[in-house]
Amino acid sequence: LEAELKEATEEITQNWVSRLNQLATDEIAPRRTDVNIRLVALAWLPSWRVVYQDGDFSQSITLPAYALPEEAE
Repeated sequence: LEAELKEATEEITQNWVSRLNQLATDEIAPRRTDVNIRLVALAWLPSWRVVYQDGDFSQSITLPAYALPEEAE
């Protein structure tokens, strides 16, 4: 299994290396008429930063200030 995994990994790596060698870069300069700003917004998620001692080390963790809604399935 390890030999098969190594062979498959090398095949995938060679595939991506060959594709990376085929990449081309074209620079396109934007014009002012091409820019259209429709919305500027600021989002903020309140949170608590808790700092505590873990033996000789100081640890910190960031916790949400309130329960986040669960995603619908």
